[in-house]
Amino acid sequence: MFVFSQPEIRQLFRNSQPDQTGKDHTPVAKLFLPRTGCIWLVTEVDLDNPARTLALYDLRQGLIIYDYMDLGEITTIRNIEGQRVMRDPYFTARYPISTYLNAAFALGYITEAEMTLRHYAAPKPQGPS
Repeated sequence: MFVFSQPEIRQLFRNSQPDQTGKDHTPVAKLFLPRTGCIWLVTEVDLDNPARTLALYDLRQGLIIYDYMDLGEITTIRNIEGQRVMRDPYFTARYPISTYLNAAFALGYITEAEMTLRHYAAPKPQGPS
């Protein structure tokens, strides 16, 4: 079973504050189901119901989703070997969620490949020349 770290919980709640609405947050945590390719990149929580989190997810059914999900439901998911969803303790997001979303829609799956994500990242504004 996965448990968010205290810094992740604090960031999830910070990202959910009204003054943060509509911002392109970087994913705070990555959840995955071993040996399946199922991935969830979590960005914030629903302040009215913290058991719901906003995430980009891929359940390997040919559909990429960016929406709220119920953490209680995720804890019931198991792979064929009986393993549960886990949190990736080594995950560090390098791009905002829009980059992961753009790449996932183009590829049909969520990727962490640096070259691919760089390709789908929004161009950085150029300074005065």
